[in-house]
Amino acid sequence: MPYVLLAIMCAALFVLPQFAGRQASAFNVYDALQLFSAYGLVALGVGLTMIVGEFDFGVLGVFALCPMIAVKLGEYNLLLGLGAALTLAGLVGFLEGAIVAKLRVHSMPVTLGSYIALLGANIAIGNSQSVSFSKVPRLTPRSSPSCPGAASSPSSSSRWSSSSCVSPASGETSARLVVTDARAAWLGSR
Repeated sequence: MPYVLLAIMCAALFVLPQFAGRQASAFNVYDALQLFSAYGLVALGVGLTMIVGEFDFGVLGVFALCPMIAVKLGEYNLLLGLGAALTLAGLVGFLEGAIVAKLRVHSMPVTLGSYIALLGANIAIGNSQSVSFSKVPRLTPRSSPSCPGAASSPSSSSRWSSSSCVSPASGETSARLVVTDARAAWLGSR
């Protein structure tokens, strides 16, 4: 049954845009799959708590706040931002679990309260706006067909090069990495 649902969703991804006179592009598919992976992790966390008879609203607050922390602190140091976000997520989960276990209360009011607090912190830190990295280096794939000069030696283990691929004719960069709203999307300029 899960494979039938997956086939239906894949067909809908390509059929539904036809009703609006559009086509599904590679970017649409990439963006949808990227969202599915993020929401899948949230669904997994909530699903595991539901299996044991509880419900965790706090996951949603952590899902909103931790990327905000990672982007804000990642401006200065990428590892600091990532470490702070992961530490905050672990700390929130530990505190919620400790309160539920020690006080023997149902998880819903505890996690709902933390969700509201974390969402408020997210709004305060981000000034009610999406945030993005302002100092994103231009990254290109090392073996990009649109960037012939970006090919690397086979011994290189890194997949990305920090050198930008600039078209000699137009002077435009052929690819860039855009990070906004805690999501990364690979965009090619045309």
